Amino acid sequence: MSDWIEDEAEQMRLAQEKANQNDYLIAYSNYWADLTEQIKNDVQSINDNPVCQQRLDGFKIRIRKDIDGYKIEKTSFPAVYITLDNTGTAIKINTEIARNVDDSTKQRETLEVKVNGKRVYLVKFEEAFLIPEQASKYILKPILDVLKEQLKKG
Repeated sequence: MSDWIEDEAEQMRLAQEKANQNDYLIAYSNYWADLTEQIKNDVQSINDNPVCQQRLDGFKIRIRKDIDGYKIEKTSFPAVYITLDNTGTAIKINTEIARNVDDSTKQRETLEVKVNGKRVYLVKFEEAFLIPEQASKYILKPILDVLKEQLKKG
């Protein structure tokens, strides 16, 4: 065989080996468990915060297990529904904000699961979420934005 063919074959073998190693690191990492635990803690902190409680009108934000992920729900208007689906190589986020029964906006996005060295993290375009706190803040931002918009009810 020609040397260039050997070089190409070796490059393909190394690329496949790296892909296999990345798949292994993602499959056996704790990134999903760490992320969902952080989200649960952050939702609890929102529910327990006195300023947020006033704006939640007595309705707590709920988080519950779904088929491939979780649903996070703020049910009082303006309502926010966030669905997280873990595909293994990405987290799909579907967000719906319902200002009233006739006015809602929906957004879909994907955070890709990446590996750098032996560290697993999430990426959206050029923005990297290296730790669960950063990703949780990003995911829960629509809920906090809606709470900021609401006037204090007295």
